[in-house]
Order: sequence, then C-alpha cells, then structure tokens
Amino acid sequence: MNTLLKFIGSLLLLVTINDVFSQTAQEFIDSGRIRSGLGNFREAIEDYNKAIAISPDNSNYYMSRGTVKYKMGDYSGASKDYQKAVDLKPDHWGIYSLLGYSKYSLGDYSGAIEAYNKTLADNPLDESVLAWRADAKNMLSDFNGALEDCNRAIKLKQGNAESFFNRGIAKYSLGDKPGAIEDLNRSIVLRTDYYKAYLKLARIKSELGDNQGAIGTLNTAIEIYPNEFSLLSYRGNIKYDSGDYSGAIEDYTKTIQLTSNYPLPYINRGNSKLKLNDFDGAIEDFDKAIEIDPANANAYIFRGNVKQLKGDKAAACPDFKKAGELGDKYAKKLYLEDCNK
Repeated sequence: MNTLLKFIGSLLLLVTINDVFSQTAQEFIDSGRIRSGLGNFREAIEDYNKAIAISPDNSNYYMSRGTVKYKMGDYSGASKDYQKAVDLKPDHWGIYSLLGYSKYSLGDYSGAIEAYNKTLADNPLDESVLAWRADAKNMLSDFNGALEDCNRAIKLKQGNAESFFNRGIAKYSLGDKPGAIEDLNRSIVLRTDYYKAYLKLARIKSELGDNQGAIGTLNTAIEIYPNEFSLLSYRGNIKYDSGDYSGAIEDYTKTIQLTSNYPLPYINRGNSKLKLNDFDGAIEDFDKAIEIDPANANAYIFRGNVKQLKGDKAAACPDFKKAGELGDKYAKKLYLEDCNK
C-alpha cells in the first residue's frame, strides 16, 4: 500500500513538472507581465517563479520578479531579486539603479549610493540617477554631495522636478532658505502634484514667519490632495500658532477622520479646544489619545492640566503621576510639588 502511494505521489509530481515545462519560460514571463499590468501581483510572481524554475540563470527574470515585489511593497524581496540579477549580469547598469531604489526604500542609503555609483560609472549622464543619489546623500546628511549631484543633474536636464526638490532640501539644510524656496517653487512648477515639495515649502515659510504664505501653499496642495492627512495636520499646526484655534480644530478633525488610530491629532485638537476654554471637549480628546496610546505621557499631562484648570486637583494629580512614571520630568516635578502637599 505504501509503495503504491509513493508511486502515485511520484506520478503526480511528474505531471506537475511536465505541466510547468510544457510552457516556455518566456510564455510565463509574458503571462506575468500581463497579470502585473492588471494589478494581479501575486499571480504574476507565480508566473515568474515558474519561469525562473525553467531558466534560473536569466537575470531579466529576476529583475521582472523584483519589480513586481517592489510594487507590492516587498522591498526586501525586490532587493534580493535585483541583487541576484546583477550577480548574474554584472555589466547591466540599469539593474543597479533598481537595486539602489529598493535599498533606498529599505533605509539602506549607503547601499543605495553604492548601487547608483555603479549605474553612473557606465552612464554618467543619467540625470534621474544623479537626483536619486542626491536624495540618498541628503538622508545621510551629505548635503554638499547632494548639492553637487543636483547641480550636475540640472545642468543635464532643466525639467527634472526631483533634482530641484533635492537641491532645495540640500540648500535648506546648509542654511540657504531663500535658495531652498526658489528650488522648491521650481519643482512645483515642473510637477504640480509634488506634495512633498508643497509640505517642505510651507515649513520653510512658517519658519521664516510667513504663516499666511505657508497656509496659502498648503491650501493649494490640499486642493490636489484633499485626503492627505499630513498636509491637513500641518495646516492645523500653523493655524494654531497663528491663533486661529477654530480653524485648527477643523483641520485636526479632518485629520482624525482620515487617521483615527493615531493619538497626536486628538492631542492637538484637545489643546486647540483648551485655548477656546472648551475644557470638557479637551478632556474628551485627551481621553481618546490615551485610549489609543496608554503610554503617551503628553496626553496625561495635558489632561491633568485641564483638570487642574477646572479646579479638580484630586483628578489632576493621578495624571501628573502617570506622566512622570512614563518619563516626563516636568510632570514628575508637578506631582512632587503640587500633589504631595
């Protein structure tokens, strides 16, 4: 009986293998590309797996599978496939740029630069790779190196929005805020939906005291990205700093609708309500922040402050104590000085 089962198992395995090899590797690749184009990424990977099983030394197959993995957010898997591709074909400079991009997405900025270097060694006039390398250099605080790469990229092509954006970041980090504003504005002209450029531009304007200009920049961005919570949240912060607490509450409420599982928008809205003397509304928001993140010391100390303002010291002291236990030195001092009397 066991012998028969083993024979049947071997026969089934042989049928499976024959089914795979009855199609050519290229047919599986073509099928994978169609499925990938339709967004059926897992099925596409299955096709690429079969192609690689037939032809394990074809670098293009690993590159194709790596690209699908990247689209799925599997940056580690993508990086491994791209690495395998360049191991098989070290002179393919295009794969190195993909490898660099995947390493960047993993936070391996030095590895990304190393891969971009290999691409640029064979194709030094690729302005896109120069811009990507500049981005990685910015992440490593090599702002002068980033500036040099961006200058080269812009000299090669004036129409690359990323080059101007990354140069703006480098200039800002080197203290040249006017130059940064000029480059960020240029990046937005070239790419009107560049939300990161809008956000950074608004931050710089706010730092320079131009809150109205910052809000104007964010208004334009929010018209394009009405559901981008980072833009709404930051506009709320600027409105709060400008004394427009009702406007801040409106933006924080929209942020909460988009990201209800994060404590910070509730804390920010609670502080805005406090400015309008809505003590109960503020406490309600701090309660929600604590429910989401019971280890958030700020939520406890803010709630304690509101309770104290309401004259309820007995309820405030446990919040100060908890915030102190969570590492807030100011709360610990408050508890020791005001609650032990």
